[in-house]
Amino acid sequence: YEKQSVFNEEVRFRDYKGDIRWLNIISTPRKTESGSLVWDGFHLDITERKQAEDAIRENEARYRTLVEQAFDGILFYDVNGQILECNNSGANTIGYTRDELLQMNVADLFFEQDLQLRPLEIPSVTEENQVFDYRTMRRKDGSSVEIELVTRLLPDGRYLAVGRDITD
Repeated sequence: YEKQSVFNEEVRFRDYKGDIRWLNIISTPRKTESGSLVWDGFHLDITERKQAEDAIRENEARYRTLVEQAFDGILFYDVNGQILECNNSGANTIGYTRDELLQMNVADLFFEQDLQLRPLEIPSVTEENQVFDYRTMRRKDGSSVEIELVTRLLPDGRYLAVGRDITD
């Protein structure tokens, strides 16, 4: 007991009913006047938090599977058009890797002359309305691809665009 140390652990156990419970145990050692070492501390039942974290992880895995298995291209971006996430189908359709797309702005995916004629109207997309559009996108190699595009604002402030190659 040379150093003051804190014991802070999350532990899993079965309660008297046989249910799994989680506790966060925090304890600090101290010496009493008689020189005995005692631990002062408390514990907090964090079972609900752990269950919520597990549910979030499961939902994230389901979401990731759904997005990655989709045939259509799926793109998430912010109010400035910065691409935040995309699926492989979307990247493959326009010839970029996912990592390349994450360094780009949505406007980079369109031909300049098309944007001059019909600018992207990101702020006009709301949670209440989704915007349907047909656009010509610029592939990495400079060729074009015709896309049917549906865009909507998500509750967390990100924009979701789902694009389908309709070139054929």
